[in-house]
Amino acid sequence: MLVSARLLPYGKFFGAPGISREVPGFSIAIHADASLVLLLEGTYISSAADAGSESGPFTLIYNPPRTTHRDRFKSVDGTFLALSVSREAFRSAADWTSFPRLAQTFTSRDVVSRLYG
Repeated sequence: MLVSARLLPYGKFFGAPGISREVPGFSIAIHADASLVLLLEGTYISSAADAGSESGPFTLIYNPPRTTHRDRFKSVDGTFLALSVSREAFRSAADWTSFPRLAQTFTSRDVVSRLYG
């Protein structure tokens, strides 16, 4: 099935069309650069591969460059902080570490266990 998609440049969450196909009621996004979404309130639903279907507060979602996804809140009361990572910053960080190729979800429990084992 063909879907609507937009390639969004660094720092933009709505922009000029890239690959575009129509499906009434759905909007699919492809961000050119990596992004992080920190959920603050509500239940968040992401279609990105490996991001998990539903996430709650204090969950961090990492979307690698060119991740295709359709995200939304389950209800109207959700909030999040989204951070775009420039190509330059991503390349610089990639000199020091490797990044997952698919979207990943980290809960506060995951972060604590990784920090304090």
